[in-house]
Amino acid sequence: MGNRASLWAGCVTVLIALGGWTAAAAQEAPGEQKQPLVLTLDDAVQMALERNYDLRIADSRTQEAQAAYGEAAAADRLQLTFEGAYLRLGPVTSFEVPTPTGPESIELGSDKMWN
Repeated sequence: MGNRASLWAGCVTVLIALGGWTAAAAQEAPGEQKQPLVLTLDDAVQMALERNYDLRIADSRTQEAQAAYGEAAAADRLQLTFEGAYLRLGPVTSFEVPTPTGPESIELGSDKMWN
């Protein structure tokens, strides 16, 4: 509701400003008739935003409030956390076991650990 009110206020401000501009232009050139300036609603809003600092400030505050709301709402959303670890351990103990094909080396443990 507040956005509509500020939009209409901006449009009225633009129309008043343009009314004064066309009257001043008509006084400068009495022999020429100027065509009235036709604006779409989008053009009027754009001109109001460019010229009205109160609307810029209100728009900036609205964006700040939306960002703060987004930050507060993010706490209720799904959050992912990743963790990992890599350990390099000391030397590995190994020994040889005799087999029919020859001695076979066996290591106890590992020198690296991933988590």
